[in-house]
Amino acid sequence: QGTINNPYYTLVYWRLRRIQDAGNGINVEDIPFRFQEALIAGLAYKLSMKVQGGLERMQTLKAQYDEAWDLAASEDREKAPIRFVPRQSFLGVNF
Repeated sequence: QGTINNPYYTLVYWRLRRIQDAGNGINVEDIPFRFQEALIAGLAYKLSMKVQGGLERMQTLKAQYDEAWDLAASEDREKAPIRFVPRQSFLGVNF
């Protein structure tokens, strides 16, 4: 345990790394993996506007796209609590 005169800090770091393709990069999408479902649902929704007979499925596909987007966008944030405390000597207070 650190003291005021001799503090020490611990940084714990977790990282998730996906395996990268060894190809030339032209056959993969350039998006984070958590957005792949939203991309697919969005493409299906856009295609339903253009193909014949797709209008009756458009509302369902739009709802699926919105749900996939909201899920992916809500995961794109930092969920860990973090607290930064300045050193007391910088504030002009000496203990």
